[in-house]
Amino acid sequence: MSILHRFVLFALLFVCTQKIQAQYLIPDEITIDYSAEDLPLREVLYQLGDISRVTIAFQEEIIPGDSLISLAVRNEKLGKIIDYIINPHGLKYKIVGNQIVIKKDPYTSSRDKITISGYLKDEESGEPLVNANIYLYDKSAGTTTNEYGFYSFTIDKGIKRVYFSYLGYDLGIQEFDLAKDTVVDIKMLPSNRLNEVVIKAKRYDPVIEFPEVASVDILPIDRISAGLPLGGEADIIRYTYTLPGVTSGADGFGGMSVRGGATNQNLILFDGIPVYNANHAFGLFSIFNSNVIKSAKLYKGAFPSHYSGRLSSVLDIRTREGNNQKMAGDVSVGILAVKASLEGPIVKDKASYLISFRRTFVDPWIKSLTEYLNEREGKTGNSDIYFLDFNGKLNFSLGPRSKIYLSYYTGSDNFNNITSEVNDEKDLENLDETFWESRNNLASLRWNLQLSQKSFLNISAYYSKYNFGSFDHDRVNILESGQQIDNFYEAGYYQSSIEDRGVKLDMDIIPGPSHKFKIGGGIVKHQFNPGLLLVDNFDQLTEGEELITQNQLKSLLDKETIEGDEYEFYIEDNIRLGEFSHLNIGYNHLMVKTGKTYHIVQPRLLFNTGSKKYTFKFSAGRMGQYLHNLTNSGLGIPVDVWLPSTDIIEPEVSWIFSAGNFFKSEKFGMIGFET
Repeated sequence: MSILHRFVLFALLFVCTQKIQAQYLIPDEITIDYSAEDLPLREVLYQLGDISRVTIAFQEEIIPGDSLISLAVRNEKLGKIIDYIINPHGLKYKIVGNQIVIKKDPYTSSRDKITISGYLKDEESGEPLVNANIYLYDKSAGTTTNEYGFYSFTIDKGIKRVYFSYLGYDLGIQEFDLAKDTVVDIKMLPSNRLNEVVIKAKRYDPVIEFPEVASVDILPIDRISAGLPLGGEADIIRYTYTLPGVTSGADGFGGMSVRGGATNQNLILFDGIPVYNANHAFGLFSIFNSNVIKSAKLYKGAFPSHYSGRLSSVLDIRTREGNNQKMAGDVSVGILAVKASLEGPIVKDKASYLISFRRTFVDPWIKSLTEYLNEREGKTGNSDIYFLDFNGKLNFSLGPRSKIYLSYYTGSDNFNNITSEVNDEKDLENLDETFWESRNNLASLRWNLQLSQKSFLNISAYYSKYNFGSFDHDRVNILESGQQIDNFYEAGYYQSSIEDRGVKLDMDIIPGPSHKFKIGGGIVKHQFNPGLLLVDNFDQLTEGEELITQNQLKSLLDKETIEGDEYEFYIEDNIRLGEFSHLNIGYNHLMVKTGKTYHIVQPRLLFNTGSKKYTFKFSAGRMGQYLHNLTNSGLGIPVDVWLPSTDIIEPEVSWIFSAGNFFKSEKFGMIGFET
């Protein structure tokens, strides 16, 4: 390429970049240096327009002639300067195109409040945007969307400019002349369409405009999917291992441990359903297919009162609803697995579906390789291992403010190993069989309803079952002239199962900009089925050359059923004390019954404060855990037994305290510590 061609290409890129940037240039956000001393207000407005190169329009008669202005500012936004000098005179400004228009404010003497509410959605797919930020121009008030994209924002009457922001999307800006309660649904455009003109990478900044009070990491789903995956599989659990305070076993095996807690002390929620085993392939991967994840939060330390049941942390994962605008799908093949998804509208804007499937495909190669290795050692047989997942989701709008969701997940791990070896010198044949299967089944029905502009209700019913079964058989056949004349064997079947049926009600009440209440409760019926059976040839279950089988032992297993009931009530208030100060105070009461009744009292307090470049956090809370996990020390093999508290084994209880300081540096990003 010639030097001239390169110059022309660079010039075109530069011009395009400038045009793109210009599209997002907001007149009152231009920063300037300005000073004035005893100048008339009209003259100051003319000078501000000249310096900023922004047209500031107004009617001469509304500007008081006797108003003299004195001020000096450096690197300040034009809008804040104009607000400062015109507000005392009952004036407001609006953005009209690329101009600033000053007009009389009819609400100057009004102290009335109004509420705007609605839903934030992806314009291209119709997906609700979770944890999106909504705030005023001066950031004096703000809120966030809930798990279903709903927001409620109570502010003063008048001319207001409201910002809508979400990571990976273009900033949304709306100006309202608000005289009464208003419903506003916002559709936002993904900003990744401009990736072609990105020249310089931008450091990921985890700070959001209105951060949560808790010690929480909002996991960037797009970055997890775009990162360097293990074996071609992006995985959200493995990503958490890179976060401060989170560790795993050796080489990523052994489960997630948060701040020294045990791996069974983490509450993992998949669309609000507790997951008891989140691992595939000995812990190398999780059951969560990155294709369907919409949002994820990891709470470390004391967490808000609407979560309970574990001592250490909460990983809350929400799945996508499916594109309600057009059909879409994808198929991808990695080193270890193939996955595919399909989504689209059933009725455009009203109902949609999402299905996704994933399965490893290396089991034939593993089978051939182990068969070859066994042959080299004089053995016959092979090993086989694979896992699969299926996700399905349907949602239907019953009206503009009501929706029903149906979701289902099933996934399993399967492993089997059969080897046989003949020792001609000793006339012996050794047979070794091992089989195990781990399976999750989750299903839920949810209904949510916007009761008013300030309240939102969600009712959910769910079913969850985790089952693990393992069979091991060791047999020695005594041979004579190649024929079996006797045998000795030992065999065992092990089972662990936990089955839940639950109902939960959650309500958000947002009376004003300073308070956001959550109140709710739930009931869960647990059923536990642990079991173990060991046999040998003295039990006379087989004759001659007949082999003992897994199904035989499974049918003989005495399946003891243990039942337990769990009742929960919580209330919390997220209080906004100022632009950078928040307080979350709440209470959770857990009552459990398994022969004996236990009451677990769980008060929670979370606080943060700071400035644009500094944040201090403190949290304290009492946590209770009613379920216990009896762990097998085998590497990554999910043979853990879940059992409830009993008359002898009481629930686990702990207090968690944490504090942290964080500083935002232009050069180094976020610097801080938390203990």
